[in-house]
Amino acid sequence: MRSFSYYVDTFIVGGETAGIATACALSKTNFFTPSKDGKKRIILLNERQIPKLETYTNSSVQKKPDDKVATISFSTLQLLHSLGALEKMNHMLITPYRKMFVNDSFGKSHLVFDDEIIDSSLISQTQQEIFDKYVSNHSYQFVGKNSLGASVEYDHIQSALYEVLKEQNKCEIIDNDSIRYIRPAKSLEDMSTIELESGRRFTTKLIIGNDGENSYTREVHNIEATSHAYNQK
Repeated sequence: MRSFSYYVDTFIVGGETAGIATACALSKTNFFTPSKDGKKRIILLNERQIPKLETYTNSSVQKKPDDKVATISFSTLQLLHSLGALEKMNHMLITPYRKMFVNDSFGKSHLVFDDEIIDSSLISQTQQEIFDKYVSNHSYQFVGKNSLGASVEYDHIQSALYEVLKEQNKCEIIDNDSIRYIRPAKSLEDMSTIELESGRRFTTKLIIGNDGENSYTREVHNIEATSHAYNQK
């Protein structure tokens, strides 16, 4: 027996940082509101469950540090601030950095980026305000506006974005499920159909693929991707 399909404005495949941030940005607009029957108009499909934000903000919770860390720029900090996620994060776990080494895997060559390359006149007032308010703390006052950016765990970012997304109440988050098949739209007037392994079925005008290197979403839409091997070790 075929399951009932219901229409959503946007279906986002993949709940990693880019997918969650996209869902947050769309939810902040006035274009997406719950339908008359209360159903959300944005779907975010995530195959794994993101740790709860209290894992990072509750001092009584003992958490093993994760080695999957993002090195982010001021622009990303500004984006997280604009989405409302930066304020929710534990700022003691956001570590500014002033120097970066890029090594050549074939030899002894390397590049060094440090705070000497920064022209302080180019640092915007907004960037400085964000750093002072949300990143700098008693341990990092010496870093100042000459920081190149900050390091933070991916799950920390994602858990804060998830919290924002739930508060906005415009997006249904589907955890621990995956795509069974996608039937792409055949024309601009047609709609795509998505069925999940759980049996749930959706129709939509817009699918956003954030499902990684071997993207099934890209494959079924015949979107080619060009890649290069850099022989990294």
